[in-house]
Amino acid sequence: MTACSNASATNKISSTSLFPVLCLEFLPRRNYKSIIMSAFLVNEKTISIIVTTLSEYLTNNQFLIDKARELELDVISPHWQEKFADALFEMNCEALRQRYGDTEFPLFNYQLAHAPSLIEAYKSLQCFLYQCSEGNVPETKLFKFMEEFSHGLAKDIISNLPEYEEAEWS
Repeated sequence: MTACSNASATNKISSTSLFPVLCLEFLPRRNYKSIIMSAFLVNEKTISIIVTTLSEYLTNNQFLIDKARELELDVISPHWQEKFADALFEMNCEALRQRYGDTEFPLFNYQLAHAPSLIEAYKSLQCFLYQCSEGNVPETKLFKFMEEFSHGLAKDIISNLPEYEEAEWS
């Protein structure tokens, strides 16, 4: 189990960190100053689904493994998944720190979790990335890697749709 660094570990999230939010995963990035938005700490299952999907995805994706190495991210050593999940959790905590200031966070415990489909895994990843889009977090190596993973996953999902196969190549 891991708690966000620089935050006291408790069994509850501070009441100041929970706000209702609409996950706008398909909107392009733009200036949302006129819209009141908020971020939240995703649940353990969301991060676990993302890491489990990434682990399976890396099996046949040397490009993404090379991208991780380029960014100095470990995705090949034994038990890398737990450390990676902890890093994703910490990234989400840091986004909330930058958005709301000091906030208490619960302990985190990675457990293998499979999404029912790649589309659900993709949606979990999009929601996670949106929640981490605060302060300078989107400029971090880990965030950029997860965006790269997101783009690759979306491409593979679309490429395997029957409509894509039936579409004319022009």
